[in-house]
Amino acid sequence: MNNTYFCFCGKEKRENRLTCPRCFELYREDTKGKVGLLQWVKKQAINRLKELGASAEIPETNLEIDLKRKRDELRKLEEQVREETFLTLQKQLTGAGQLRQEEVDALNEDIRKGVWEEKGGNRLYAEFKNLGREIEQRITPLRILLQEIEKLEKEQLSADKLIDAALEN
Repeated sequence: MNNTYFCFCGKEKRENRLTCPRCFELYREDTKGKVGLLQWVKKQAINRLKELGASAEIPETNLEIDLKRKRDELRKLEEQVREETFLTLQKQLTGAGQLRQEEVDALNEDIRKGVWEEKGGNRLYAEFKNLGREIEQRITPLRILLQEIEKLEKEQLSADKLIDAALEN
């Protein structure tokens, strides 16, 4: 995600800001200053994750679950392609005599590519990559934001405890 920072809405924001300018205006209109920005943003981010299928019981979104399924499908397909490639190569090399390793490797790669395409490997791989990009754009910023908020809340709690301790003395 290089050095680009995203707001919970998915728009770019500055590194040192909790929200983009548009969401800050929405916060102002929505709360009229009666709720802290941190709490409002946290609620918005959690609501976005819920809209995407996350819950307290299952913290993963539907997209993340789909990505796991696609990853498993891809692994199974790769194993299937390896097995079929090996068997086909063995059949084709029966009685071929002595071949150089480069020749065997080239034939193996040709067979592998053919089996991969025949089984829909390119389509499956593209779907897997697209899901990964969608998660990176829609979900990862929310998770990062919630981690930042949790860190800020802990820092605030520590500061509050320190102030309370100082006031008691």
